[in-house]
Formats: sequence, C-alpha cells, structure tokens
Amino acid sequence: MAMKNDFVRFFLTEDPNIIKESLEMKQEWEDAKGGAATGTQGVKKKKMEIFLKPFAEALGTPEKLHIINIGFVRVCHNNCKNFSTIDNTFEPQLGYNITACDCGNLMCMEIHSVLKSKIDGKLYDITPDFNNEKSKWFVPMKHNKPCRIHMQLAGRKLDCFNKQVKRCKCGVGWNMPPSFEPQHLCNIVKMLDRAIVVMMG
Repeated sequence: MAMKNDFVRFFLTEDPNIIKESLEMKQEWEDAKGGAATGTQGVKKKKMEIFLKPFAEALGTPEKLHIINIGFVRVCHNNCKNFSTIDNTFEPQLGYNITACDCGNLMCMEIHSVLKSKIDGKLYDITPDFNNEKSKWFVPMKHNKPCRIHMQLAGRKLDCFNKQVKRCKCGVGWNMPPSFEPQHLCNIVKMLDRAIVVMMG
C-alpha cells in the first residue's frame, strides 16, 4: 500500500475541528493513564469463533490487521471515507474490532471502519488505537453500504456488543446483558445487502 505522499493530502481533507478534537481525546486518555479492560492480546481464535457464531449471517471472516497510523484517533469512518477520495482504488469497509480481556473469556466488538482494496480485496486499518496497539482483529459486515447508510437504519445501538464466553478469570466485571440481540444486526445487514441505495450528492 503506497502512502508516501498520502498523509499530507489526507491531513488536508479533514475538518480542523475534528483533528483538534481527536488530538485532545488522545491526550485526555494518556493523561488519565487509562488502560483498556479488553485488548487484542486476549483474543483467542476458538473463543472468538464461539463469540461470533450468532453473527454468521451478518459478519464475514475475522482477520488480524496491522495498524497503519496515518489517520486520526476516534474518527475511523472519516479516516476511511477521506482516504478513499484521495485514492479511489480503496473504499471504506464497515465492520467491528474484536477485543477480549486477558483470559479471553469476556469479549467485545466495537463498530469500526477500515480500507478495502478494490483491486484485491485486502483490508487496511489506518486509524491509530487509543492504547497504541499495533494490530487489531477486525470482522467485516456482509454489506458494502457506507457507514452513514448503516447508521440511518441501525442508529448507534449496534455500535458495541459485549459478552462473556466463559467465566472471566482476570477480574474484569461486566455485569450487564449484551447491548443488542445478534439477530437484530443480522436482519439489518441482510436488508442492506439486498438494498439498492441511491446516493444523493
């Protein structure tokens, strides 16, 4: 993925206020010395398969992606949309980051966008991670509609999903039910996969 001159052009496409907010959020996180309860290291493939099984109709194959730090923290959808205007051989791919606690028994997926090559289908994550992780597990949605179209239909209630695969051995406590039912996401994705969306403007 050639990016020699893309960073400068990419930087100029973003709203300065979004850049400022992104940098401030990153600094606040570092000042608070916040450590995430879940991360990439805790993800175990077999447990991830169990975790993702109810989403088989909605999600594709998970892949561990190296993070290329050219975007801005917390604005992955903008990062990918803007980069694809710089280089139209890429398009945004919506899906979820997958993380787990250290023992791997508490798992989380959070909505996320990466770049997808239109040439060979390879995925690239260009959004820096809050905890400076070098790679993340990503699972794509089985629709190719833009994030804004997905959000119009699904809202923000499908942004995160937490579930205990087995009893946690490392003391992270999520005493709450999952934030949504897997079938809800499956229905939304199937609907969008079949939909013909007329792009305005």
